[in-house]
Amino acid sequence: MDKRFENYKPAPTSLLEADLEMSVDADLNNKLKVNAHILEETFKGFGIDVKVVDISHGFSVTRFELTAARGTKISSIFALEEDLQLAMSAYSIRIEAPICGKSTFAIEIPNEVKEKVHMRNLVEKNEYSTSTPLTVTIGRDVDGRAVYSDLAKMYPLLIAGNMGSGTVMCYNTILTSLLVHSSPEDVRLILIDPKIVEFYPYKNIPNLLVPVINEPKKGVSALIWAVNEVQRRLKYLEECQVSDIDKYNEKYKNDPDKEHMPYLLIVISEFSELMIDYSSEVEKCLSRLAPLSRAAGIHLILATQRPTSDVITSNVYNNIGSRIAFAVKEATTSNVILHEHGAEKLFGHGDMLYFPITSPNAIRVQGVFVSEEETKAVVDYLINHYGPMYDESAVESLDTSTLIDDRKTPDVLFGETVSFVTSSGTASVSVIQRHFGIGYPTAARLIDTLEKEGIIGPFEGSKPRTVLVTNEAWLKAKNADIEAVVSRYVTLSREGNALWGICPFHEEKTPSFAVLPDKRIFKCYGCGKGGDAIRFIMEKEHMNCADAIRFIVEQGLSEKLDIN
Repeated sequence: MDKRFENYKPAPTSLLEADLEMSVDADLNNKLKVNAHILEETFKGFGIDVKVVDISHGFSVTRFELTAARGTKISSIFALEEDLQLAMSAYSIRIEAPICGKSTFAIEIPNEVKEKVHMRNLVEKNEYSTSTPLTVTIGRDVDGRAVYSDLAKMYPLLIAGNMGSGTVMCYNTILTSLLVHSSPEDVRLILIDPKIVEFYPYKNIPNLLVPVINEPKKGVSALIWAVNEVQRRLKYLEECQVSDIDKYNEKYKNDPDKEHMPYLLIVISEFSELMIDYSSEVEKCLSRLAPLSRAAGIHLILATQRPTSDVITSNVYNNIGSRIAFAVKEATTSNVILHEHGAEKLFGHGDMLYFPITSPNAIRVQGVFVSEEETKAVVDYLINHYGPMYDESAVESLDTSTLIDDRKTPDVLFGETVSFVTSSGTASVSVIQRHFGIGYPTAARLIDTLEKEGIIGPFEGSKPRTVLVTNEAWLKAKNADIEAVVSRYVTLSREGNALWGICPFHEEKTPSFAVLPDKRIFKCYGCGKGGDAIRFIMEKEHMNCADAIRFIVEQGLSEKLDIN
């Protein structure tokens, strides 16, 4: 455990406002019965026999569950939507037909008086206090039951809806519920806020892994860093022979020599700002994070108040596991978020359709309301008691994360990497990542290649790799006289600036083997082999890179260089 977290306690729930009792209408039951009768009579007027079998009066919606006579077409029920709206004197209604797993359908009508769902009662329930570190509050369903979400099971979560419908309140609810529930030892946060003002209240909280990110470009770099971190964690889990971080942390919870891996939650306040200029990079990151990040304990929330098809593209949608849709204006927009209609019938002010990956259908939920004063009280408590606890190594790594350049392959970078590790005397994936500005997979392949070629020693746990070749030997071999090296094996004849001979690597009998002494390279135009003096010795003597370097130096084939 990090010593900074030894005595850490989440913010107390007493900082949140106490729940208010729902206002009681003495005549509520009679009103509900009257409305149920109106529904039955309206259907009857159109020749459809229905019966109300259940009524649920929620915080903002009343849900009437009905059965229809055998042979009734679902399409005929939906066709009466506007007529039902008129009969119930409602500004909007929503029909769910059929209800999944039942032979009934439902009609949801807004209440005359809407009640707020406060957080305190939800987070003080034993069900929540004993839940996993990444469990957050969502709201209450139509029956008044508490709705929670374990973000560790949600894969990437999308929160989308029109401005003012509840998207901002939703991710503030998620963050506030984490702050009164989880320690930074268990959950660290990366907050990306292109709108600048949305995550300002959370500045300097101890749960932040790095300072709040306000620039879209740095936000994309954070996603790239997350891809690299997923690869690093998965490789480490493989070495420890465990399948995910839960099993890893449980296995090594009492081992001080093993790295503790917290969950990492990345929240983006306005996803569209990243998609405007960096859509290709963002989609590439999502495609890599979605299938791999859950085992590594890295999770993502994307929020947007511009849920259009150019923001939630097909590629983005396919990499989203769970969705929360707030009120939108058009059915086509609802389809962009959920791939089904329904969000255009929501009433705003926290009314949502919650569609977790674990559910076969969307759930109608009234979202939690958290006031600015509540959030400020929770944040101020944590800042005053603990202050920021940034991970400096993550700050440094994130600052140097860049787009993965596919042109910078291990083959292209190998020589530069050998120069770097032999001169610095150190070799690790993270160091190579930062020095060359490349992704984790490329850096890891370079490390594997360096080990295979004898430049560095094998993996030794937390110890740094041993560099087995000196920088002096590398420089001498790298700058060796290519003509002197090749002439030991091939008879060369000069033609202009090049030397030509019979290639020693294949049976062709015409001169196709060229040596360019001024560029210190060889090239066969028959078999395609080419490279410098080190590569020639590796091919001819069947040596690895380190042995070829030593051979060149020991045979005196290197130029006399002033190394200093």
